[in-house]
Amino acid sequence: MNEEKRVSGRIRVSPGVSLAWRIAAAEAVQSGAEYIEKEHLLIGIYSFETVLPSKSAPHEKTLASLYNEKKALEFPFCNSDLNPAAVRLKIRNALPLGEVPGKGRVVHRSPECRRCFEKAAVLAGDREVTCIHLLNAILDDPGPVIAGVMDTLLPVQNRDLSASACMKQAVLEYQSVNEQKDHLIHDIEHSRHTLSGIRPQTDRYLQLRYDLLKKTLELARVCLRINDTSGLIRALKELSTEELAQGCHIEEIVSQVEYLHNEGICIGVQSSKRIEGILERIAHNSLNRPRH
Repeated sequence: MNEEKRVSGRIRVSPGVSLAWRIAAAEAVQSGAEYIEKEHLLIGIYSFETVLPSKSAPHEKTLASLYNEKKALEFPFCNSDLNPAAVRLKIRNALPLGEVPGKGRVVHRSPECRRCFEKAAVLAGDREVTCIHLLNAILDDPGPVIAGVMDTLLPVQNRDLSASACMKQAVLEYQSVNEQKDHLIHDIEHSRHTLSGIRPQTDRYLQLRYDLLKKTLELARVCLRINDTSGLIRALKELSTEELAQGCHIEEIVSQVEYLHNEGICIGVQSSKRIEGILERIAHNSLNRPRH
């Protein structure tokens, strides 16, 4: 814990990283390891599904941040076809047992583990280091234990890439889509601000309204893709005010997504298809709307 505070003093880390760090330290002590290795850290990251409540949307700031990191990790976990529980167990069993007594011991990071934190800080830039940054850094050079465990768990049909490469690819895809979401949010806010200064029903106003609709539709699709339920709810509520959305039952969908969000449940395949269908219907209707 003492080293965790010193790490946080040099590198800003998220509540999720702090939690993964504590789990990793416990793993290292329990196994008699001299240091916290990146394998222990990966176990900590892959333990999110077991340590956070699955029901009731969190309201406390720290718990809300942890919940959001858990949601973020679900994207690469699902897209890499690697089961978190299986990864944890396999890595734990693959690590040799150490002989360092654990009782009352403060365990520190190994040099390799320190390098992972430093690389994650570079990836984060001026933002705090999250579990996504740390996972990205670990997978840059997973080492024989992590790479070997993941390869044994990767389904045969995905053997064109190593399992760790598939996981890395899924992490990068999440980061790319999340950046796209942030850009869309910024563009939408800018468009709203611009609209507020333009006389309604002018050609310029109508064109900007049409562009705003397209951006909001794209934001809803992006949020759906990465299972960002809070962002999806906001986008759907914005779309519900459009005349083009009449008859699409968006209010019903919003209520369902709000329930899933509050219960910490992922949006299922059938629900995703239904939402995608509604977004397609609104997009199709917009093609026939006058823009000038």
